[in-house]
Amino acid sequence: MSTSSVMGYAPDLYRIIFDTLDDGVSIHDPNSGSVLDVNPAMMRMFGYDREEALGLTVEQFCLESEPFSRADALAWISKALTMGPQCFEWRTRDKNGRDFWVEVRLNSFSLAGQTRLLAIVRDIDALKTSELPAAGPTCPEGDLHGLQRKAGVGVLAGAIAHGLNNSLTPILGYASEARSMASDPAMAFCLDETLKACGKAKDLVSSLLTLSRPNESRREAMHLWPALESCLQAARALLPPGVSLDVQGDASQAMAVVSTGEVHEIILSLCAIAAQALPGKRGNLALRLVQAFPASGCRVSVLAVARNGEAAGEPDMRGSVMASVQSLAKSLGGSLALSPRADGLELSVLLPGLAGHAQAESRPSHRGHILFIDDDAAITKLVCKQLSSAGYIVTAVSDSDEGLRRFSHTPSEFDCVVTDLLMPGLSGQTLALRIRELRPDVPVLLCSGNCDLGKLDASSTHCFAGFIPKPFCKRELTQAVSMALAQPATSPDERDKE
Repeated sequence: MSTSSVMGYAPDLYRIIFDTLDDGVSIHDPNSGSVLDVNPAMMRMFGYDREEALGLTVEQFCLESEPFSRADALAWISKALTMGPQCFEWRTRDKNGRDFWVEVRLNSFSLAGQTRLLAIVRDIDALKTSELPAAGPTCPEGDLHGLQRKAGVGVLAGAIAHGLNNSLTPILGYASEARSMASDPAMAFCLDETLKACGKAKDLVSSLLTLSRPNESRREAMHLWPALESCLQAARALLPPGVSLDVQGDASQAMAVVSTGEVHEIILSLCAIAAQALPGKRGNLALRLVQAFPASGCRVSVLAVARNGEAAGEPDMRGSVMASVQSLAKSLGGSLALSPRADGLELSVLLPGLAGHAQAESRPSHRGHILFIDDDAAITKLVCKQLSSAGYIVTAVSDSDEGLRRFSHTPSEFDCVVTDLLMPGLSGQTLALRIRELRPDVPVLLCSGNCDLGKLDASSTHCFAGFIPKPFCKRELTQAVSMALAQPATSPDERDKE
């Protein structure tokens, strides 16, 4: 069966989604169990190439003994076909004979009158081996349900965020343009309120994207107080009833180079760890943002003080929350610090400062000819207006194949290319590769309403000079284009050497 027939209508769009998913996905014939299609994540997980994977049957994913035998697998398949979606943990084996734990979600669907079985597989071996008791063959029911809910919410949140960002982009852009021309006070007030509402909607969508891909980090220089304030209510709600949370000191001027999602994750994690260290889970948490100079970074700390003068205990160093915040701190160039004090236990993470960021933003502004490609006509018209008013020459097209033809005709005419990711025909990744083959030195910017950069095909990531998340305002768009034009021209081979 061909890939296009398996994927149904809009094969290019569904192929992109299918191939970029982080979870392993396979499509099976429910009668024989044979694999009809498989994505790259599934091949990496089990060590097979595509030709080998398409020859597999259900036996290759089973062990010899219960409860992970072929008979057990067929029982789960039967449940998925007759009772609806199934989610369970499974012990499987890869091509090299390594046994490992996976979470499997099975569901049936109909395609061209034929029933097919969809399997979504997530490797949870590290979770099982590091956090669960050795004697337990499966994780506690609550933990399993938590994983299922998190996965489901993530997929749904990403899809909703993508649609909302595409809708918000022209609303925010045109409202900004109208506000710059408004002379009537009443009209100006209405537009100001519209922009405020757009800003709130943009923040909400950003939160949705944090749920859909919690490890994403688009870092920028920011005041930390808005991010801190927006998650205080959630932090207090997650604490045990006997634990209170207060903010100490003036946090209004604290700055760092970090993403809003990372600030939320750090604060929620530190509060959760500190609360667990309190005897009887009763006491007070004091949250502080300590900054000597913006260039040197900002330290986020939580001091846990037990009631009645009791000493705070040691936090669980093996828990998933601890592991998550330690990993995040390391990605920020620091570490999680635990400091026992006379009045309690302090946990802190150092956020990076503005030393290197200011230099990047001080690059001189450039003007040039921009090729913009997006299949959304409203966004195409808006961007053409925004870039033109900023002094750029703009060629805007709503078809990726047409965009490639325009560039191919006169490659030297364009100074920068800005392209959407998910489009009919050529995807943004493929388009960037083709453009860089024609002219390796041209900067290409990627824009999207729902893009996890870590999941892009590694063969094409060198083609992009930057990323513009939707929705964006005129300032964000022109700043990204200006910085891309200011970068020294490099070919893919030169980048590989760096």
